[in-house]
Amino acid sequence: MQQVIFGHFERSGGVRYGVSDRSHGSMRPESDGFVSNRNRFFSDCKLPEKRFWQVKQVHGKTVVSVSSLQEAIPEADGMITKKTNLTMGIVTADCVPIFIYDPKNRLAGVVHAGWKGIVQGIVAEAVVRTHQAGSKPQNLLIGIGPSIGNCCYNVDAVRVEEFKRALGGSVVAKGIQRKGTSWYLSLQSVITNELRQLGIKRENIEDCAICTACESEKYFSFRKAADRTMFGEFLSAISLV
Repeated sequence: MQQVIFGHFERSGGVRYGVSDRSHGSMRPESDGFVSNRNRFFSDCKLPEKRFWQVKQVHGKTVVSVSSLQEAIPEADGMITKKTNLTMGIVTADCVPIFIYDPKNRLAGVVHAGWKGIVQGIVAEAVVRTHQAGSKPQNLLIGIGPSIGNCCYNVDAVRVEEFKRALGGSVVAKGIQRKGTSWYLSLQSVITNELRQLGIKRENIEDCAICTACESEKYFSFRKAADRTMFGEFLSAISLV
């Protein structure tokens, strides 16, 4: 049963989306049985499975436009499309899955936003790509999926400065908490603040507020994995219908 619900997606209609969990098995391509795991998840979420697009995620800022059946797997970390019944999916295990939907321009997208991609500018790149496809920022609906929260994402001062240099202090400030000698970073807050600067309405951004590290019994978490060379990943997928 789908546990992640974005109210503004549901109210608008015309889109299906979902986030897998441990009950579906790992969606990491190296995992045993990942194709059958994926198809079972698609069936549970009623997502089209015959036309599925994925990318080779490289922790970068590239967002590709999808318009046909997939013949090759490009290196990228985000996808957008205006085609119906075409499912796009990214895998994560603490990084932030960002769902994008424009009910007026009939556009959908999904982005893998790890800290490296955020610093490189993947959030802005995704908004630019939607604009090139005819969407206006004020019409975009954003869903932030399960990901490590600032309760568990402790970083060093060097990482904090990287974010400030790349995105500006005003974007990052509200996402940082200092506890003793440790820094804790909210990737979700940073993404939300950047989206607002890019013209997305605050009421159009919905965070599911699920921390993958806190809920590692349900969602895969890299930081909580006993073996970080063999960790599992869950799938975040979306399709226009």
